[in-house]
Amino acid sequence: MPVNDEVIILVDQHNNIIGDVPRRKMDFSKDFHRVTYILVFNKSGNLLVQKRAADKAFCPNFYGITTGGVVEKGESYIDSAHRELQEELGFDAPLESQGVFLTQGEGFNIWGKIFVCHYNQEEHGEAHTSTKRSRFNP
Repeated sequence: MPVNDEVIILVDQHNNIIGDVPRRKMDFSKDFHRVTYILVFNKSGNLLVQKRAADKAFCPNFYGITTGGVVEKGESYIDSAHRELQEELGFDAPLESQGVFLTQGEGFNIWGKIFVCHYNQEEHGEAHTSTKRSRFNP
């Protein structure tokens, strides 16, 4: 589905679902929403990073330490995390929850959930990314 057609879950300041909104209509500076963050480690225990694509609205061309994204309508945090891992890196793996946190700042109100997974090329195959999303080197 095109990015502008994503429907994002809206939550209140206590992380209770209160509705949803198409991404193109969301006011990120006011609306609270859910996001997944996945820390991906290789078999040597090194944290893998991604370079964000140049056309991203938030932090284009910056390096990020996590894979992940917004939780869409009808998804749980874990469903979203598995979808994002497959979309962004082209593989899926068991995910271990590291907890939920609230982060707020100028232009964002996020209830984030952190997951950890381990990437093994022999087990998961070659990781790949969409050139629109990011670059990744295991």
